[in-house]
Amino acid sequence: MLKKISAAQVCQNLGQIMNEVATFGNDYIIERSGTPLAVLIPIEKYRRISSGKEIFYEEVTAFQEAAAEVGDEELDEIIEEAVKSAKDAERRQMQNEQLL
Repeated sequence: MLKKISAAQVCQNLGQIMNEVATFGNDYIIERSGTPLAVLIPIEKYRRISSGKEIFYEEVTAFQEAAAEVGDEELDEIIEEAVKSAKDAERRQMQNEQLL
């Protein structure tokens, strides 16, 4: 469950909030004066996000290496395929998070 909380409330109730995150999987957006500043999420979700970023950067590097030797038309096709793949992966991740 996504909740919003002020930075002051976090300072006063950090132990309780950490238990809610760890036990119930709650996500918190931490705000100061109504402006979102940070997010507190379960460690499992953080690990999934982090591993996804590593895969993304590996794919970008591979793409850059491959693109150096490809013509413009072929490069456009590769870009379209990469965008579709990224959107599909994002959609799957969102569906998986909704199931949790």
